[in-house]
Amino acid sequence: MRKNLPLIALLALMLFGQACDKCSSDKTTTSAAPEVVNVDGAELLDALEGKWVSDEDAALMLSFGSSTLTVFRNGQPESEAEITANTDCREGACIYDADTLELERGWCFEARSASATRCHLVTTCTNDSLYFTYLEAPDKEYRYHRVRD
Repeated sequence: MRKNLPLIALLALMLFGQACDKCSSDKTTTSAAPEVVNVDGAELLDALEGKWVSDEDAALMLSFGSSTLTVFRNGQPESEAEITANTDCREGACIYDADTLELERGWCFEARSASATRCHLVTTCTNDSLYFTYLEAPDKEYRYHRVRD
């Protein structure tokens, strides 16, 4: 058994090295811009559907339906808007100056309410996280997490 110990140790190191190589190649870096996905707006709205609570203000919640966005504060509806989504951010309020907006950062959804129309540039949308900026104020990112019922 002692004769095989160096061989077993060498095999264990080789397997460990391969596992580390796979993990490091599977990681995505935060410095690389996400790839823009070419899907239709309905699929993007499906990704938003559900309830999201602000990471900064637990009293603020967004509820996305199939084509509506309702903003709640302290459990009470504050506003409602009709929403559309697209990958190229070139419609309605989402028309932009190509020199000032890095399109590779994500996709857009437009919210039209009785009082305003705003373009939201989505920088992250996963099953659990939603991050976006407003097109007219892209320096502040708003972060939300999904509420599971």
